[in-house]
Amino acid sequence: MWGDDVRLTNASGASLLSYNFASSIAVGADDAVHVVWYDSRDGESQIYYKRSLDGGNTWQADIRLVADGTRREHPAIAASGSMVYVAWHERRGTDFGFYVVTARSLDGGATWQPPVTLTDTAKSAHPSLTAAGDRVQLVHHENASGYTEIEHVVSADRGATWSTPTQISSSPYESWVGNVTTSGDEVIVSWVDYRDANEEEYTRRSRDGGVTWGAITRVSDDPADSWAPSVAISGDVAHHFWFDRRHTYSDAEVEDVLQQAAALVGAQVEGIPPRDPATYYLTDFNPRLERKQSAIAAAAPAWVAAGGDPNRVEALYKEFERRYAAWTMGWEIYYRRSTGYGAVVGAETRMTNAPHLSQRPSVVAVGDLVDVVWFDGRDGSGLGESDTEIYHLGSTDGGKTWSTDRRLTTASGTSKHASIAATANAVHVVWFDERNGQSEIYYKRMSR
Repeated sequence: MWGDDVRLTNASGASLLSYNFASSIAVGADDAVHVVWYDSRDGESQIYYKRSLDGGNTWQADIRLVADGTRREHPAIAASGSMVYVAWHERRGTDFGFYVVTARSLDGGATWQPPVTLTDTAKSAHPSLTAAGDRVQLVHHENASGYTEIEHVVSADRGATWSTPTQISSSPYESWVGNVTTSGDEVIVSWVDYRDANEEEYTRRSRDGGVTWGAITRVSDDPADSWAPSVAISGDVAHHFWFDRRHTYSDAEVEDVLQQAAALVGAQVEGIPPRDPATYYLTDFNPRLERKQSAIAAAAPAWVAAGGDPNRVEALYKEFERRYAAWTMGWEIYYRRSTGYGAVVGAETRMTNAPHLSQRPSVVAVGDLVDVVWFDGRDGSGLGESDTEIYHLGSTDGGKTWSTDRRLTTASGTSKHASIAATANAVHVVWFDERNGQSEIYYKRMSR
């Protein structure tokens, strides 16, 4: 049974959580619950931490992890026993990019060690973090080569020292949004890769705690964008979630309507370029659509004056707008289950079928109990992410069958970026929403 929403922050600035590929909540020893976020109550964004020592019933005061004016954002958290680890990225001085930094607590979050910088260039960001026993695994973006790649570091001594970075993705193509999860010696890193000239989910597995790595494996395979993985391991089963828009129009199908309109009125426009794995398509997609619309608008009056039917152009514009809205909003949650430590991979399964977007799944597995949360626009006005709610799915048989969608929030405004942690006895979820006029962190618990 799910309990009531609990407001965890009441700060003067917006309080925000990281994206789904980084955990914002963790459970440690004696069912202590740990939450991390960033907010701007001090002017620049700073990293804050909060804990509950009684399984989420009561919460202690906020702790700011570093007390200076450096801009810090997008933290991730992990816990193993009494150890708690947080990583984030920060901007220093006049550097445009970010450094990845980590901090640890040896006493369950009561006190914190000084932070340690893990990257030596201002071209690193968005860490994801996990821990088991004495090992801590961390992945992040690195753009030193000119392409964004996924790099991994591991600590075998509870965060005291760290390995040299290992590149997990393959150059020279863009790789983003790395997620890392572990169970004992099993480690899985997942990310979005553009090597196919299409955004697809990829993964790589280590059987020895992140020391050596197996082959890179493609998880999703469709002509649409697949984004932002969240993966959980339990035993020899891996649960891989992401969001995908294969069941709507492709970007080329959206643009093709403008091609038809341009041909109709005689506007000279550039063609639809083929996908190139060396050049990310989205960088020029919207500017190119705008250029084509301008050219059509400029050519249409003369075409109408020469006898063209303006209703034909209007019909194509409406069709373009309809397809563009469907392309923008048509994200759904997908799932793939693998067993035998990745030896047997199940089918890609669509988990949501809701109007408007379903995005940013966060998954946790404890034995055969698997739970996933995400944010969803089915209950709102359809205006993008302006009115979204948090939803949940659960499985009690290791992902073979699933419950029906359950709506967890009913707050006005945006509820986003849910993150999940669990034990055999309880499921813990945090998210941020704007019910009080600005973004604040909220918490909800389900007792099993």
